[in-house]
Amino acid sequence: MLYQIDCDEKYIRHDLNPLFPEMISYRTCRQLKSSELYRKNAAELDAIQSGIEWQNHRPAPPEKPTIRVVAWNIERGINLEGIIHILKNDRVLADADVLLLTEVDIGMGRSGNYNIAREIADALVMNYCFANSFLVLAKGDEGEQMHDVKNTLSLHGSAILTRHKLISCKTVDLPTPNDCFNSLEKQLGNRRGIICKIKIGKQEYDFATCHLDLKTSAKNRAAQLEEILIALNESTAKGQIIGGDFNTHTYNLSNKWRLFFSFLYKLFFLGTRKSIAHYMTPDRFFEKPLFHTLRQYGFNYNRYNDSSPTLSYDIFERTLNIKTKKYLPGILFKIVTRILAPWEGKLDMRLDWLAGRRMNVIQAGKPPYTAPHVRSLPKWNKMRISDHLPLVADIAIDK
Repeated sequence: MLYQIDCDEKYIRHDLNPLFPEMISYRTCRQLKSSELYRKNAAELDAIQSGIEWQNHRPAPPEKPTIRVVAWNIERGINLEGIIHILKNDRVLADADVLLLTEVDIGMGRSGNYNIAREIADALVMNYCFANSFLVLAKGDEGEQMHDVKNTLSLHGSAILTRHKLISCKTVDLPTPNDCFNSLEKQLGNRRGIICKIKIGKQEYDFATCHLDLKTSAKNRAAQLEEILIALNESTAKGQIIGGDFNTHTYNLSNKWRLFFSFLYKLFFLGTRKSIAHYMTPDRFFEKPLFHTLRQYGFNYNRYNDSSPTLSYDIFERTLNIKTKKYLPGILFKIVTRILAPWEGKLDMRLDWLAGRRMNVIQAGKPPYTAPHVRSLPKWNKMRISDHLPLVADIAIDK
């Protein structure tokens, strides 16, 4: 759906939370949507699931020859203080002109019930547009059950922040094969990509972000990405950037058996070390459909990314340990931990990517310019700022 951003602000509001206890009593989403409860509230429920909000009252900055784009999965915004601190004070991230953010909460107890997108935008003096994907009816996933803070708006989606003026926003429904209601984190909705047209100087550019499905196959992730690329193909913008968490982990996580057999397949044909090496080069084999799709639509990703990991998977870290045991219970988990013993259960992975079309990405140069890279992060108040690391690229802008 296309929205012209023709006013300074638009916010998502609802008062549906009193319905949540009865809604989560249904076992499946199909049962819920067949109920009288849903039929009575369908219009508002459907509108909130695909809701969008923005602030666009900050004036555009003076023209300059480049912009800096950052793509980052901010892990719900749980460590909001750390996120804001690093975006304001890191010598590279502080000069970001466009932020492509995934895993963004609004009114979730796990992240303090903040409007994460607005809090970051206000702290950085930026405009923002947030596209909701899910109305979350529960605390969160397996690693987010330790708090007792009730949700307020219960929204989760993606956001684009910019120092420039937003012209329009388009949301793209992504084919979501899994029933997001049939899990500990019961939620209504489906994954959505967001495309913002932004005026920079005298030109208009498209910036898009998405969080592709973790619990599916490489083929389905490529199909999700293609929906956004089709939408971008309809635009006449001067140039286009897409970035986000593409979840190129090289596995099929649609169920525990598909995961385990894809793990065995890798070991049988490649061996342990080569299989682990492919976590950093998913485009070479296991996630080829996604990168083929990017090339098919004229997007270059090689020039926008370095060879660094964006996530370090530690099988013994508390949250990841809980999630892994869900997919690999009992003997399967023990087998995997033995295989990973030489690496102490820690694996580097490349899950997040940037790609562009009709854009001149800067490959090298003297400061203040920087080549595309993954930005390392310190801890903040003894907590990680996010489980993912941000990607950075500088883009030359035509006057």
